[in-house]
Amino acid sequence: MERVITAGVDRSARSRAAADRAAREALRRRLPLRAVYVAPPENLGPVERPYRPDRHQQVADHVVAELIARHPSLTVRAVSLAGAPVPELRAASARGTGRPRPARRG
Repeated sequence: MERVITAGVDRSARSRAAADRAAREALRRRLPLRAVYVAPPENLGPVERPYRPDRHQQVADHVVAELIARHPSLTVRAVSLAGAPVPELRAASARGTGRPRPARRG
């Protein structure tokens, strides 16, 4: 199994700070970073679901673009999943999969 650092991301400032710290750690360890966004499940109503499902990949992609701008030598991949955040992030971290986007190198 590939060694990789996984960071859960969303639109918050705390999430971005955590992703930046994970990026620095990935660079220090010379490992790739996986930025994972977990969208709410599709079965939630529009009031309970704060983000549109067609835009959830954009959240991870945007965070990855910010990380690459700050850390040009970082190898990072955006992954978007749907479901409950904690179980989905645990599973993504354990298996190293999900719906990965192509690896990016700045």
